[in-house]
Amino acid sequence: MPKFHFDLPVTRRKFLAVAPACGLCGLHKTCASPKMPVTGRGGKRILLVGEAQGRHEEMEGRQFCGKTGKFLESVLKDFGIDMRKDCHLDNALRCRPGKGSNEIQDERVIEWCRPNVLNAIEELKPETIILLGKSAVKSVIGYLWREDTGAMDRWVGFQIPSQRLNAWVCPVWHPSHVLREMDTKERRPDGMAEKMFRRHLKAAVALQGRPWEEVPDWESCVRCIEDRDEAATALSDMVGLAARDDTPLAFDFETDRLKPDHPEARILCASVSDGETSIAFPMHGKRLLAAFRGFLLDTRVRKTGQNIKFEDRWCRKVLGCGVNNWDHDAMLASHALDCRKGITGLKFQAFATLGFGSYDDHVAPYMKAANGNSRNRLHELPLNTLLRYCALDSLLEWHLGARQKGRFGK
Repeated sequence: MPKFHFDLPVTRRKFLAVAPACGLCGLHKTCASPKMPVTGRGGKRILLVGEAQGRHEEMEGRQFCGKTGKFLESVLKDFGIDMRKDCHLDNALRCRPGKGSNEIQDERVIEWCRPNVLNAIEELKPETIILLGKSAVKSVIGYLWREDTGAMDRWVGFQIPSQRLNAWVCPVWHPSHVLREMDTKERRPDGMAEKMFRRHLKAAVALQGRPWEEVPDWESCVRCIEDRDEAATALSDMVGLAARDDTPLAFDFETDRLKPDHPEARILCASVSDGETSIAFPMHGKRLLAAFRGFLLDTRVRKTGQNIKFEDRWCRKVLGCGVNNWDHDAMLASHALDCRKGITGLKFQAFATLGFGSYDDHVAPYMKAANGNSRNRLHELPLNTLLRYCALDSLLEWHLGARQKGRFGK
Protein backbone atom coordinates (compact mmCIF):
# COMPACT_ATOMS: atom_id res chain seq x y z
CA MET A 1 0.00 0.00 0.00
CA PRO A 2 1.54 3.37 -0.96
CA LYS A 3 2.36 5.73 1.87
CA PHE A 4 1.51 9.38 1.42
CA HIS A 5 3.69 12.09 2.93
CA PHE A 6 1.43 14.95 3.89
CA ASP A 7 4.01 17.33 5.39
CA LEU A 8 4.82 18.73 1.96
CA PRO A 9 2.57 19.86 -0.90
CA VAL A 10 2.27 17.45 -3.80
CA THR A 11 3.95 20.02 -6.04
CA ARG A 12 6.93 20.08 -3.65
CA ARG A 13 7.15 16.30 -3.16
CA LYS A 14 9.95 16.02 -5.67
CA PHE A 15 13.67 16.18 -5.28
CA LEU A 16 14.70 19.73 -4.56
CA ALA A 17 17.70 20.78 -6.58
CA VAL A 18 20.43 22.11 -4.29
CA ALA A 19 21.64 24.52 -6.97
CA PRO A 20 19.75 27.65 -8.03
CA ALA A 21 18.78 28.14 -11.68
CA CYS A 22 20.92 31.23 -12.21
CA GLY A 23 21.23 30.46 -15.89
CA LEU A 24 17.49 30.96 -16.35
CA CYS A 25 17.15 34.41 -14.77
CA GLY A 26 20.56 35.80 -15.75
CA LEU A 27 20.43 38.59 -13.15
CA HIS A 28 23.99 37.84 -12.05
CA LYS A 29 25.24 39.08 -15.42
CA THR A 30 24.17 42.67 -14.74
CA CYS A 31 24.57 42.82 -10.95
CA ALA A 32 27.65 44.44 -9.36
CA SER A 33 27.40 42.09 -6.34
CA PRO A 34 26.08 38.88 -7.89
CA LYS A 35 24.91 35.91 -5.83
CA MET A 36 25.32 37.79 -2.57
CA PRO A 37 26.05 35.30 0.23
CA VAL A 38 24.46 35.30 3.67
CA THR A 39 25.99 37.85 6.04
CA GLY A 40 25.65 38.45 9.77
CA ARG A 41 26.84 36.29 12.65
CA GLY A 42 23.44 34.94 13.72
CA GLY A 43 24.23 34.86 17.43
CA LYS A 44 20.55 34.51 18.37
CA ARG A 45 19.75 32.04 15.60
CA ILE A 46 17.51 34.50 13.75
CA LEU A 47 17.45 34.55 9.94
CA LEU A 48 16.12 37.68 8.23
CA VAL A 49 15.00 37.09 4.64
CA GLY A 50 14.40 40.23 2.62
CA GLU A 51 13.29 40.65 -0.97
CA ALA A 52 16.35 41.62 -3.06
CA GLN A 53 19.36 43.88 -3.21
CA GLY A 54 18.84 47.60 -3.58
CA ARG A 55 21.32 50.13 -4.94
CA HIS A 56 23.23 50.53 -1.67
CA GLU A 57 23.34 46.77 -1.06
CA GLU A 58 24.70 46.20 -4.54
CA MET A 59 27.41 48.82 -3.99
CA GLU A 60 28.48 47.60 -0.54
CA GLY A 61 28.03 43.88 -1.11
CA ARG A 62 25.90 43.20 1.98
CA GLN A 63 22.20 43.15 2.84
CA PHE A 64 20.13 45.91 4.48
CA CYS A 65 22.60 48.79 4.32
CA GLY A 66 20.39 51.39 2.62
CA LYS A 67 17.65 53.54 4.08
CA THR A 68 15.33 50.56 4.49
CA GLY A 69 18.01 48.47 6.14
CA LYS A 70 18.99 51.22 8.54
CA PHE A 71 15.37 51.62 9.57
CA LEU A 72 15.10 47.88 10.16
CA GLU A 73 18.34 47.90 12.14
CA SER A 74 17.06 50.75 14.29
CA VAL A 75 13.77 48.99 15.07
CA LEU A 76 15.57 45.77 15.97
CA LYS A 77 17.92 47.70 18.23
CA ASP A 78 14.89 48.98 20.16
CA PHE A 79 14.11 45.34 20.97
CA GLY A 80 17.66 44.51 22.06
CA ILE A 81 18.71 42.91 18.76
CA ASP A 82 21.99 43.77 17.06
CA MET A 83 21.03 43.03 13.46
CA ARG A 84 24.47 42.05 12.19
CA LYS A 85 25.62 40.32 15.35
CA ASP A 86 22.44 38.48 16.33
CA CYS A 87 20.97 37.71 12.90
CA HIS A 88 21.89 36.08 9.62
CA LEU A 89 20.81 38.16 6.62
CA ASP A 90 19.64 36.88 3.25
CA ASN A 91 17.29 37.79 0.38
CA ALA A 92 14.74 35.90 -1.68
CA LEU A 93 16.71 37.11 -4.73
CA ARG A 94 20.47 37.19 -4.26
CA CYS A 95 21.08 39.44 -7.25
CA ARG A 96 19.70 42.92 -7.83
CA PRO A 97 16.81 43.00 -10.29
CA GLY A 98 17.19 45.21 -13.33
CA LYS A 99 16.14 48.83 -13.03
CA GLY A 100 12.39 49.18 -13.45
CA SER A 101 11.96 45.42 -13.81
CA ASN A 102 9.42 43.18 -12.10
CA GLU A 103 11.79 40.33 -11.24
CA ILE A 104 11.41 41.01 -7.53
CA GLN A 105 7.82 39.72 -7.72
CA ASP A 106 8.33 37.24 -10.57
CA GLU A 107 7.42 33.84 -9.16
CA ARG A 108 9.67 32.07 -11.66
CA VAL A 109 12.73 34.06 -10.60
CA ILE A 110 11.87 33.56 -6.93
CA GLU A 111 11.61 29.81 -7.51
CA TRP A 112 14.89 29.70 -9.43
CA CYS A 113 16.65 31.43 -6.53
CA ARG A 114 14.76 29.55 -3.78
CA PRO A 115 17.41 26.82 -3.35
CA ASN A 116 19.81 29.50 -2.09
CA VAL A 117 17.45 30.37 0.76
CA LEU A 118 16.58 26.75 1.55
CA ASN A 119 20.23 25.71 1.55
CA ALA A 120 21.00 28.57 3.94
CA ILE A 121 18.22 27.41 6.26
CA GLU A 122 19.54 23.85 6.11
CA GLU A 123 23.11 24.96 6.83
CA LEU A 124 22.43 27.62 9.48
CA LYS A 125 19.45 25.91 11.16
CA PRO A 126 17.87 29.11 12.50
CA GLU A 127 15.28 28.90 15.24
CA THR A 128 13.37 31.93 13.95
CA ILE A 129 12.99 32.93 10.28
CA ILE A 130 11.58 36.41 9.72
CA LEU A 131 10.18 36.92 6.22
CA LEU A 132 10.29 40.57 5.24
CA GLY A 133 7.83 41.19 2.43
CA LYS A 134 5.96 39.25 -0.22
CA SER A 135 8.94 37.89 -2.17
CA ALA A 136 10.36 36.35 1.01
CA VAL A 137 6.95 34.82 1.76
CA LYS A 138 6.72 33.41 -1.76
CA SER A 139 10.21 31.97 -1.45
CA VAL A 140 9.87 30.16 1.89
CA ILE A 141 6.14 29.65 2.43
CA GLY A 142 5.75 28.91 -1.28
CA TYR A 143 7.93 25.87 -0.63
CA LEU A 144 6.61 24.84 2.79
CA TRP A 145 2.91 25.24 2.04
CA ARG A 146 2.01 25.94 -1.58
CA GLU A 147 3.16 28.12 -4.46
CA ASP A 148 0.11 30.39 -4.46
CA THR A 149 0.59 32.18 -1.15
CA GLY A 150 -1.97 34.89 -1.93
CA ALA A 151 -1.93 38.41 -0.54
CA MET A 152 0.77 39.49 1.89
CA ASP A 153 -1.67 40.95 4.39
CA ARG A 154 -3.08 37.49 5.18
CA TRP A 155 0.34 36.43 6.53
CA VAL A 156 1.73 39.33 8.53
CA GLY A 157 1.86 38.71 12.25
CA PHE A 158 1.63 34.91 12.22
CA GLN A 159 4.26 32.93 14.08
CA ILE A 160 4.18 29.66 12.17
CA PRO A 161 5.63 26.64 14.02
CA SER A 162 6.90 24.92 10.87
CA GLN A 163 7.03 21.17 11.39
CA ARG A 164 9.23 20.63 8.35
CA LEU A 165 11.92 23.07 9.55
CA ASN A 166 11.19 22.92 13.29
CA ALA A 167 11.61 26.69 13.25
CA TRP A 168 9.34 29.67 13.74
CA VAL A 169 8.43 31.28 10.41
CA CYS A 170 7.30 34.86 10.96
CA PRO A 171 6.06 36.98 8.03
CA VAL A 172 6.12 40.77 8.55
CA TRP A 173 5.74 43.74 6.27
CA HIS A 174 8.90 44.72 4.42
CA PRO A 175 10.35 47.86 6.06
CA SER A 176 10.18 49.68 2.71
CA HIS A 177 6.38 49.29 2.84
CA VAL A 178 6.37 50.90 6.28
CA LEU A 179 8.63 53.74 5.18
CA ARG A 180 6.43 54.49 2.16
CA GLU A 181 3.42 54.70 4.44
CA MET A 182 5.32 56.97 6.84
CA ASP A 183 6.52 59.27 4.06
CA THR A 184 3.28 59.62 2.12
CA LYS A 185 1.27 62.81 2.36
CA GLU A 186 -1.81 60.71 2.98
CA ARG A 187 -0.19 59.00 5.98
CA ARG A 188 -2.75 57.58 8.35
CA PRO A 189 -2.74 59.68 11.50
CA ASP A 190 -2.54 56.61 13.72
CA GLY A 191 0.70 55.41 12.10
CA MET A 192 -0.75 51.93 12.01
CA ALA A 193 1.73 50.49 9.51
CA GLU A 194 4.69 51.32 11.73
CA LYS A 195 2.88 50.17 14.88
CA MET A 196 2.00 46.79 13.38
CA PHE A 197 5.50 46.35 11.95
CA ARG A 198 7.05 47.01 15.34
CA ARG A 199 4.56 44.78 17.12
CA HIS A 200 5.09 41.84 14.78
CA LEU A 201 8.87 42.21 14.72
CA LYS A 202 9.04 42.46 18.51
CA ALA A 203 6.97 39.30 18.90
CA ALA A 204 9.14 37.42 16.39
CA VAL A 205 12.49 38.24 17.98
CA ALA A 206 11.10 37.43 21.44
CA LEU A 207 10.55 33.78 20.49
CA GLN A 208 12.84 31.40 22.33
CA GLY A 209 13.99 28.02 21.11
CA ARG A 210 12.30 25.81 18.55
CA PRO A 211 8.52 25.39 18.29
CA TRP A 212 8.62 21.62 18.73
CA GLU A 213 10.62 19.70 21.31
CA GLU A 214 9.80 16.71 19.13
CA VAL A 215 8.11 17.25 15.79
CA PRO A 216 4.84 15.26 15.81
CA ASP A 217 4.32 12.48 13.31
CA TRP A 218 0.61 13.04 12.76
CA GLU A 219 0.55 10.95 9.63
CA SER A 220 1.22 7.89 11.78
CA CYS A 221 -1.84 8.71 13.92
CA VAL A 222 -4.18 7.96 11.01
CA ARG A 223 -6.06 4.67 10.93
CA CYS A 224 -8.17 3.82 7.88
CA ILE A 225 -10.79 1.13 8.51
CA GLU A 226 -12.64 -0.25 5.51
CA ASP A 227 -14.43 -3.07 7.38
CA ARG A 228 -17.72 -1.71 8.70
CA ASP A 229 -17.90 -3.91 11.81
CA GLU A 230 -14.31 -3.16 12.77
CA ALA A 231 -15.04 0.55 12.30
CA ALA A 232 -18.15 0.36 14.49
CA THR A 233 -16.15 -1.28 17.28
CA ALA A 234 -13.30 1.25 17.01
CA LEU A 235 -15.75 4.17 17.06
CA SER A 236 -17.63 2.83 20.08
CA ASP A 237 -14.34 2.31 21.94
CA MET A 238 -13.17 5.85 21.16
CA VAL A 239 -16.50 7.36 22.25
CA GLY A 240 -16.46 5.37 25.48
CA LEU A 241 -12.95 6.55 26.38
CA ALA A 242 -13.79 10.14 25.49
CA ALA A 243 -16.86 10.06 27.72
CA ARG A 244 -14.85 8.58 30.58
CA ASP A 245 -11.96 11.05 30.30
CA ASP A 246 -14.01 14.09 29.20
CA THR A 247 -11.97 14.33 26.00
CA PRO A 248 -13.54 16.22 23.09
CA LEU A 249 -13.79 14.42 19.77
CA ALA A 250 -13.44 16.11 16.38
CA PHE A 251 -15.28 14.65 13.42
CA ASP A 252 -15.37 15.36 9.70
CA PHE A 253 -17.27 14.24 6.60
CA GLU A 254 -16.30 13.86 2.97
CA THR A 255 -19.45 14.14 0.87
CA ASP A 256 -20.30 13.71 -2.79
CA ARG A 257 -21.42 17.34 -3.06
CA LEU A 258 -21.38 20.51 -1.01
CA LYS A 259 -25.04 20.56 0.02
CA PRO A 260 -27.19 17.64 1.26
CA ASP A 261 -30.43 18.72 -0.42
CA HIS A 262 -30.20 16.52 -3.52
CA PRO A 263 -32.10 13.22 -3.09
CA GLU A 264 -28.97 11.26 -4.05
CA ALA A 265 -26.64 13.18 -1.70
CA ARG A 266 -24.26 10.83 0.13
CA ILE A 267 -21.74 11.00 2.94
CA LEU A 268 -18.84 9.08 1.43
CA CYS A 269 -16.82 8.68 4.59
CA ALA A 270 -16.36 10.08 8.08
CA SER A 271 -13.51 10.43 10.54
CA VAL A 272 -13.31 10.93 14.29
CA SER A 273 -10.25 12.00 16.28
CA ASP A 274 -9.32 12.27 19.95
CA GLY A 275 -6.08 14.12 19.15
CA GLU A 276 -3.94 11.00 19.49
CA THR A 277 -5.62 8.81 16.91
CA SER A 278 -7.87 9.54 13.96
CA ILE A 279 -10.06 6.79 12.54
CA ALA A 280 -11.73 7.07 9.15
CA PHE A 281 -14.28 4.74 7.59
CA PRO A 282 -16.87 4.58 4.78
CA MET A 283 -20.36 5.54 5.88
CA HIS A 284 -22.38 2.39 5.25
CA GLY A 285 -23.59 -0.62 7.21
CA LYS A 286 -26.39 -0.69 9.80
CA ARG A 287 -24.17 -1.34 12.79
CA LEU A 288 -21.69 1.38 11.83
CA LEU A 289 -24.40 3.95 11.13
CA ALA A 290 -26.05 3.11 14.46
CA ALA A 291 -22.72 3.57 16.26
CA PHE A 292 -22.19 6.90 14.53
CA ARG A 293 -25.68 8.16 15.39
CA GLY A 294 -25.03 7.07 18.97
CA PHE A 295 -21.87 9.17 18.97
CA LEU A 296 -23.69 12.20 17.57
CA LEU A 297 -26.44 11.97 20.20
CA ASP A 298 -24.20 11.14 23.17
CA THR A 299 -24.49 14.16 25.47
CA ARG A 300 -21.42 13.08 27.48
CA VAL A 301 -19.04 13.68 24.57
CA ARG A 302 -18.05 17.17 23.45
CA LYS A 303 -17.77 17.58 19.68
CA THR A 304 -15.35 19.77 17.73
CA GLY A 305 -15.52 20.63 14.05
CA GLN A 306 -14.50 23.06 11.34
CA ASN A 307 -17.50 25.01 10.05
CA ILE A 308 -19.82 22.82 12.11
CA LYS A 309 -22.97 23.95 10.30
CA PHE A 310 -21.78 21.79 7.38
CA GLU A 311 -21.61 18.56 9.41
CA ASP A 312 -24.72 19.45 11.40
CA ARG A 313 -26.76 20.00 8.27
CA TRP A 314 -25.60 16.73 6.69
CA CYS A 315 -26.34 14.85 9.90
CA ARG A 316 -29.91 16.12 10.03
CA LYS A 317 -30.61 15.58 6.35
CA VAL A 318 -28.87 12.26 5.67
CA LEU A 319 -28.53 10.58 9.08
CA GLY A 320 -31.83 11.85 10.48
CA CYS A 321 -30.46 13.31 13.71
CA GLY A 322 -28.81 16.43 15.04
CA VAL A 323 -25.59 16.71 17.01
CA ASN A 324 -25.67 16.97 20.79
CA ASN A 325 -23.04 18.88 22.77
CA TRP A 326 -21.20 20.85 20.12
CA ASP A 327 -18.19 22.25 21.95
CA HIS A 328 -16.07 24.17 19.44
CA ASP A 329 -16.07 25.42 15.85
CA ALA A 330 -12.49 26.00 14.72
CA MET A 331 -13.57 28.16 11.77
CA LEU A 332 -15.63 30.54 13.92
CA ALA A 333 -12.81 30.64 16.47
CA SER A 334 -10.31 31.52 13.73
CA HIS A 335 -12.53 34.41 12.72
CA ALA A 336 -12.96 35.57 16.32
CA LEU A 337 -9.20 35.51 16.92
CA ASP A 338 -8.33 37.26 13.64
CA CYS A 339 -10.96 38.71 11.32
CA ARG A 340 -8.78 39.03 8.21
CA LYS A 341 -10.10 37.52 5.00
CA GLY A 342 -8.76 34.28 3.60
CA ILE A 343 -7.37 32.79 6.82
CA THR A 344 -10.18 30.78 8.40
CA GLY A 345 -10.00 27.67 6.20
CA LEU A 346 -8.64 24.49 7.74
CA LYS A 347 -5.74 24.11 5.31
CA PHE A 348 -4.50 27.64 5.98
CA GLN A 349 -4.95 27.35 9.74
CA ALA A 350 -3.30 23.92 9.83
CA PHE A 351 -0.18 25.54 8.42
CA ALA A 352 -0.32 28.97 10.05
CA THR A 353 -1.24 27.71 13.53
CA LEU A 354 0.12 24.14 13.58
CA GLY A 355 2.92 24.34 11.01
CA PHE A 356 1.50 21.40 9.03
CA GLY A 357 2.15 21.54 5.29
CA SER A 358 -0.42 21.31 2.53
CA TYR A 359 -1.99 17.85 2.27
CA ASP A 360 -4.94 18.33 -0.10
CA ASP A 361 -3.23 18.87 -3.46
CA HIS A 362 -4.05 15.35 -4.63
CA VAL A 363 -7.67 15.61 -3.47
CA ALA A 364 -8.65 19.20 -4.30
CA PRO A 365 -9.20 18.63 -8.08
CA TYR A 366 -11.79 15.94 -7.25
CA MET A 367 -13.80 18.30 -5.05
CA LYS A 368 -14.79 20.57 -7.90
CA ALA A 369 -18.42 20.56 -9.01
CA ALA A 370 -20.66 22.77 -11.14
CA ASN A 371 -22.57 24.01 -8.09
CA GLY A 372 -23.39 23.12 -4.50
CA ASN A 373 -25.93 20.47 -5.46
CA SER A 374 -23.87 18.89 -8.25
CA ARG A 375 -21.90 15.73 -7.69
CA ASN A 376 -18.15 16.04 -7.32
CA ARG A 377 -15.56 13.38 -8.22
CA LEU A 378 -14.39 12.29 -4.77
CA HIS A 379 -15.88 8.85 -5.39
CA GLU A 380 -13.25 8.35 -8.11
CA LEU A 381 -10.39 8.46 -5.60
CA PRO A 382 -8.98 5.22 -4.16
CA LEU A 383 -10.86 4.63 -0.92
CA ASN A 384 -7.72 4.54 1.21
CA THR A 385 -6.60 7.88 -0.21
CA LEU A 386 -9.94 9.50 0.63
CA LEU A 387 -9.98 7.97 4.12
CA ARG A 388 -6.47 9.19 4.92
CA TYR A 389 -7.36 12.69 3.80
CA CYS A 390 -10.56 12.70 5.85
CA ALA A 391 -8.74 11.34 8.91
CA LEU A 392 -6.15 14.11 8.72
CA ASP A 393 -8.93 16.69 8.56
CA SER A 394 -10.43 15.62 11.87
CA LEU A 395 -7.02 15.19 13.53
CA LEU A 396 -5.99 18.71 12.54
CA GLU A 397 -9.37 20.10 13.58
CA TRP A 398 -8.82 18.59 17.03
CA HIS A 399 -5.35 20.10 17.45
CA LEU A 400 -6.40 23.44 15.99
CA GLY A 401 -9.35 23.56 18.39
CA ALA A 402 -7.10 22.74 21.33
CA ARG A 403 -4.73 25.59 20.41
CA GLN A 404 -7.61 28.01 19.99
CA LYS A 405 -9.18 27.08 23.31
CA GLY A 406 -5.83 27.79 24.96
CA ARG A 407 -5.84 31.28 23.46
CA PHE A 408 -9.37 31.82 24.71
CA GLY A 409 -8.32 30.66 28.19
CA LYS A 410 -10.66 27.64 28.09
